[in-house]
Amino acid sequence: MIKLIKFYTDICAPCRMMNPIVKAVVDELDGVHCESINATEQPDVAKQFNVTNVPTFVVLRGTTIVGQKTGMIPKPALKSWLEGLNSP
Repeated sequence: MIKLIKFYTDICAPCRMMNPIVKAVVDELDGVHCESINATEQPDVAKQFNVTNVPTFVVLRGTTIVGQKTGMIPKPALKSWLEGLNSP
């Protein structure tokens, strides 16, 4: 099981564009949980994960960061990336 943390801000157009893509991919994959964090409202959490731009996607297995990407990610690429990180 992995957790995808999506960092966003309300004024970020690419962040809004990623919402349906992230939802669709997470719905299609077993063992992937998603949490969204507003980087403006929770700057300490964003800083903890070294988030300097949004959207940023951080993947955790337990408490260990196993992947991190920033920017728009096409649905096939996001799905493939998460599948690879979720495999044993």
